[in-house]
Amino acid sequence: MLLISVVGFCQAPHKVYCEIVGTGNLSGSKISKVEVDMGQTSKQWSSKNRVLVNDQNEKIEFNSMMDAVNYFSKLGWNFVQAYAIAETQGMSRETVYHYILVKEVSKDEQAVEGIKLKE
Repeated sequence: MLLISVVGFCQAPHKVYCEIVGTGNLSGSKISKVEVDMGQTSKQWSSKNRVLVNDQNEKIEFNSMMDAVNYFSKLGWNFVQAYAIAETQGMSRETVYHYILVKEVSKDEQAVEGIKLKE
């Protein structure tokens, strides 16, 4: 009798979180910048490299935070919570939108699939 044992080294499914932070423009009609915080400490995910770009390394423009959430939804992320903070600097005032998203993955690498940040 032949007995074959296969041991897999798959991680158990677990949740990973990210925060997308959007800054509104002066008119409030469009998001001027969306940054991504995945919590990683690698060079690619440093505070200088958190702006989403496409395959041509051009900044992705979003019409609203819901546009950004829909973009992430296509990558498997789900909405958890949102909050906004109004910031005033001198005579100008802008609103910063924070959206928390979650995704279930079986490998840590799956968290960043489809997400390219400014190099």
